[in-house]
Amino acid sequence: MKRTAIVTGASNGIGKAIAFAFSKEQINVVLGDLDRKNGKAVEAKINGDGGNSKFIYCDVADPVSVQDLVNDSFKEFGSIDIIINNAGVSEFESPFELTIENWDRIINTNLRSCFLLTRDAAEFMKKSG
Repeated sequence: MKRTAIVTGASNGIGKAIAFAFSKEQINVVLGDLDRKNGKAVEAKINGDGGNSKFIYCDVADPVSVQDLVNDSFKEFGSIDIIINNAGVSEFESPFELTIENWDRIINTNLRSCFLLTRDAAEFMKKSG
C-alpha cells in the first residue's frame, strides 16, 4: 500500500512544495488548508501530473476541523503515515500593539494545531504500522 501524508498549509508556499515533493515520491497527499481555491488547484495539478492527492478544507485552530481532516484522510486513503504541521500565521505588529485576540489566533494556529493534528493522527498512524 502507498504511504499517505497529511500536509497542512498546503495551498501555497512551503506546504505546496512539500506536497509536490511527496507526490513525486509516489506518496498519497492530503492537502489541508483554509484556501479552497488554491487547495483545489494544487490537487488538480498533482493529480494531473499522475500523483494522487485530495484537498480537504481544514481550519487547524479548530479541533473538530482537525479531527475531520484526519478521519477523512484515513477514509480516502486507508492509512496515515506522515504528517507535516506546516500551517501558520504571523502578525507584523509590535508586542505593544498586538491584541490578545491576535495573540490567541497565532498560538492556536502555529502551536496548538501541531498538538491537535499529531494527537489525532497518531491513532491512525499506529494502525498503519
